[in-house]
Amino acid sequence: MPRSSGTYSLPSNSWYPAVPNTVMKSTDSNATLLDMAQAINASLATDGSNANTAAVWGVFKPITTTGGTTAYSLATGLSLTTLGTYQVFMVKWNATNTGASTLAVDGVAAAPLRKGAAAVIAGDLIAGNINTVAYDGTNFQVVEANTAQLDATLQTIAALTPTADQAIYFTGTDTAATMSFTAFGRSLAGAANSGAGLTVLNVSAYMQTLMPAADAATARATLGISTDKAPRAYIAGLTMSNNAGGTTAIDVAAGVARDSTNFIDLVASSAITNKILGTAWAAGNSQGMLDTGAIGNNTYHIYAIRKDSDSSVDVLASLSASSPTMPVGYTYFRRIGSVIRSAGAILKFVQDGDVFSLVDPVNDVADSNFGTSAVSRTLTVPNGIRVRAVMAVYSEATGGTNYGILTDLSTTDTAPTVTINSLSVTPTGGTASMSGAQSVYTNTSRQIRSRYSNAGTAIKLNITTMGWEDTRGRFA
Repeated sequence: MPRSSGTYSLPSNSWYPAVPNTVMKSTDSNATLLDMAQAINASLATDGSNANTAAVWGVFKPITTTGGTTAYSLATGLSLTTLGTYQVFMVKWNATNTGASTLAVDGVAAAPLRKGAAAVIAGDLIAGNINTVAYDGTNFQVVEANTAQLDATLQTIAALTPTADQAIYFTGTDTAATMSFTAFGRSLAGAANSGAGLTVLNVSAYMQTLMPAADAATARATLGISTDKAPRAYIAGLTMSNNAGGTTAIDVAAGVARDSTNFIDLVASSAITNKILGTAWAAGNSQGMLDTGAIGNNTYHIYAIRKDSDSSVDVLASLSASSPTMPVGYTYFRRIGSVIRSAGAILKFVQDGDVFSLVDPVNDVADSNFGTSAVSRTLTVPNGIRVRAVMAVYSEATGGTNYGILTDLSTTDTAPTVTINSLSVTPTGGTASMSGAQSVYTNTSRQIRSRYSNAGTAIKLNITTMGWEDTRGRFA
């Protein structure tokens, strides 16, 4: 008979089963060959050139279930009475399940539908979806069940229906909702870093440098706003003196000064003592104070310097009148005075505010017969800065009246007259002289100008430097 199910069997006739010494009829031969041809034609071709017209264990053509939501039925058309282990069916669900479910095939007792060891849950089997179902001897294993049901969080997300320009966010454990997520929001969220995000927000580059400030003080520093209180160019205290009256080190009294940039205060809460000029700088008392290089006979400008980390103040000496070589970790400074080193020793001085008086005055000029032209006179005052030199001046002349004048080299060179002079000598039949204290601003090379109205060997000038006045930047 032609094969329609099960195993093919040849028709029984004179050809089959063959019996020895028996005539085989031609009609039986034709019938057998026809039966075989029909069986072959009814089989599926391996090249797929013909298609099955009925379900074959549901493998090649899905079978739609009936019943549904929790109890599904499947009719294969094969009238199966038992199910073989690993028997597989391709199933199209007629309804979405609402919880744990079962499947009955051709009336065979229903078996649970499972995903591995777990029963299917609501929404695992979706109406219209096709799944492969394999019988494991006890249960039907659903292959590729709705994956959103494998996790409660995914199930929550799957239940949402976001629309354009929306995003999903969680409101609690395995609970979620949608929110607006515009193109602007996406641009911000997609920024590679905080700087890019601030750019999206149209925050200026300047504000971006300010925003990372950890506190108000840092923000003020970024803005260039000082938290200190001293007025512009202020200086009080910080009085200098020779340490123990010696000539190798200095002491600086406690005091306050605004730094050279007028940004911050330098506060020395106690005296800084025995800062040694001839030794490289180191922090603290009885340490060196030279910023760089080897010691020499020069003017050394003395600075109060402030440590960045704790605002403590120390003292530094430098040949530079404006730009000392600062130690690492120090930024702000203020020149508080200057000392002169001569013949290997710091000249002894006494400071009273802006006035520095030499303990031992220096006779810088002893000259005569210098003519009527201007002469530059070099004094024992600090080099590199303008100071008001304090001088004891002696002038002598023989013969007629002689006028002299001491002036600042930055002013016009003026010939002395009866009305324009600071040194007037009028001999009456012999030699006459005059003396007194005068003060004149020097240039940065320690010089002033002298000029007399008459010339001759009898004209003499002596200038003894008593000290100088140094405003130390108070008017900057």
